[in-house]
Amino acid sequence: MENGNLSYTHKNYLIETIDRLAMHKMNVLHLHLVDDQGWRMEIKKYPKLTEVGAFRVDQENIIWSARLPVSSLDKGTYGGYLTQEDLKELVKYAQLKNVEIIPEIEMPAHVSSAIASYPELSCFEDPIGVPSGSVWPITDIYCAGKESTFEFLENVLDEVIDVFPSRYIHIGGDEATKINWEKCPNCQKRMRTENLKNPHELQSYFVKRIEKYINSKGKKLVGWDEILEGGLAPDATVMSWRGVKGGIEAAKQGHDVVMTPNTHCYFDHHQGHQNEEPLAIGGYTPISKVYEFDPIIDSMTVAETKHILGGQANLWAEYIPNNSQSEYMIYPRLAAMAEVLWSPKELRDWNDFSSRITTMFERYKELDINYAKSIYLVNPTTEVDLDKKEVYLSLINEFSNSDIRYVLGNQNINENAIKYTKPLGFKETTIVKASLFKNNKPIGKIFLDTIKFHNAVACKVNYISPYDDNYKGAEALGLVNLIRGTKNHHDGQWQAWLKKDMEVIIDLENEKTIKEVTMGSIENQGRNIYFPNTIEVYASTDGVNYTKIAKTEHFFAINPISELKDFKMSFEKTTARFLKISATNIKTTPKGTDAWLFVDEILVN
Repeated sequence: MENGNLSYTHKNYLIETIDRLAMHKMNVLHLHLVDDQGWRMEIKKYPKLTEVGAFRVDQENIIWSARLPVSSLDKGTYGGYLTQEDLKELVKYAQLKNVEIIPEIEMPAHVSSAIASYPELSCFEDPIGVPSGSVWPITDIYCAGKESTFEFLENVLDEVIDVFPSRYIHIGGDEATKINWEKCPNCQKRMRTENLKNPHELQSYFVKRIEKYINSKGKKLVGWDEILEGGLAPDATVMSWRGVKGGIEAAKQGHDVVMTPNTHCYFDHHQGHQNEEPLAIGGYTPISKVYEFDPIIDSMTVAETKHILGGQANLWAEYIPNNSQSEYMIYPRLAAMAEVLWSPKELRDWNDFSSRITTMFERYKELDINYAKSIYLVNPTTEVDLDKKEVYLSLINEFSNSDIRYVLGNQNINENAIKYTKPLGFKETTIVKASLFKNNKPIGKIFLDTIKFHNAVACKVNYISPYDDNYKGAEALGLVNLIRGTKNHHDGQWQAWLKKDMEVIIDLENEKTIKEVTMGSIENQGRNIYFPNTIEVYASTDGVNYTKIAKTEHFFAINPISELKDFKMSFEKTTARFLKISATNIKTTPKGTDAWLFVDEILVN
């Protein structure tokens, strides 16, 4: 999203996207026009939806989920919207390309932008601001008990239907936290009047009522799989995103389904090794995983499969700062999605596809599309034999029968590369460079890593402050096992402390002369993970009397990326057998939540 109004920048990008959908033989563009953080379509009857709801407080320098709460008094300056004329122009252009645009107007949740504009749409009518970032749980939702809510939504839908001639109107329906409905007198009255047992059935009433109105306009309702809860509307189509279970259930009930499971179809996930990729919401969905997608599930009956309309790729933009990165996340994964959706299962072959996709790369390059080259990345996995104090590095790539070559030390990979055939073993600090090769030349980004050995490898660690059970790393030897953590903080190599300081004692087994201690950490403020405030190192020869030999400080700063950092502390040569290392947690994040401190290795030299 750009500062100012969306009309020019995003209308042109959407036109380009329509061209590229047509190029890939994709025939539907699902346009998500409403969310908590912005209302993106002009509604003439309700001008505040765009005057207020289309703009949020500018916190774009902060990771999405670390952004601070705002109030109704805070004026939004970042955002914009598309006018109805903009959207009609897009629809007309898409029709020329045989692309159908399906609008999504979220309800009953993901509508903070609407409630910020018109607080009377909520249960308790409390004024709120348009959120700058993530909202969870989503409790500011439309009141299901007020007739005025449905009057508002019907009026909005009238204008939406006037702009979009699509067969379907998407109403969202996902992630509604209904705690306000449980307390709201209007909602409780509605439940009694309609003989509804619980809030799930109230949401079902909500969806069914909206479906009836949409049907009266000659349209069909489609929503996320949460609309199954409490009973599915009679003619509704389900988009199954929480895996395929909802889609299977809907098909069994005789409803049409679009399969879009987050396991294969979410293009906001990383598509390569996280250390080499831009910040994303999380997950790992490489192009090879997309190619495994099949909207038809083996367990389905023939009758059920007839209800599967197809599949859909989703790109949510919380971590997409500009159009260039949007392209990066979409292409070339969209090519894999197109092929699996249009090709008979028996004709799909990853080896064949991966040999052809490079031709598509040339097309992307000619069209000046910022496509991802993640498929070329060499991905490492590391194992360690602590008894032998030996590290084994394996190198893989998405291409079948990859020609991976490597060099050690400072050798030139263009001239001295050795073909990789089996895991590489190391017993001393070594630089490794590796690349995928084609026609005897390296292609893609060069993999570079340094396997770092040190004096504390496999030594006993006494945890004065125990790590959290959710992040145990390699447990007893997790801080001295040679394996470094990645930007994927769930990779099993990190030990973490929630709102607590870290304090450990390392027994070097005998007295050693040391001059440097390094502690590895990660910061991802969107995940409430922060670098330590201070790190202190104490030395002892007897394990009783300790002397401080090093200290380093880190001052808090807003960090818009996920970052790995080695805190290196050098000092005069010291003889020690025991080292006490303490690191202080910031305890509380700027948002007021508990802060994590993550550590992957303590290196002693």
